[in-house]
Amino acid sequence: MDSSLIEIKQNVFKLCSNLLNNEQSIDDDEDLFLMGLSSLDFLKLITSIEERYKVNFDENTLANVNVTFNTINKISNYVYDYIN
Repeated sequence: MDSSLIEIKQNVFKLCSNLLNNEQSIDDDEDLFLMGLSSLDFLKLITSIEERYKVNFDENTLANVNVTFNTINKISNYVYDYIN
């Protein structure tokens, strides 16, 4: 699957907005957990991303999610790097 980083960010943003019930703008570097993203919401987010992009977030990758995958930029960059 050939996806641009911009397209990935748009999709991650849309997923995060839905999970956070936030129609306002979320900054790409804003901490999603500080905005109210719960652990369950994060699992829903990751599952959606894995299904859409055929990406695998293994246990080692997810070891410290509150730092590793706490922003739209970090999640999007991981997905982009994984598929390219």
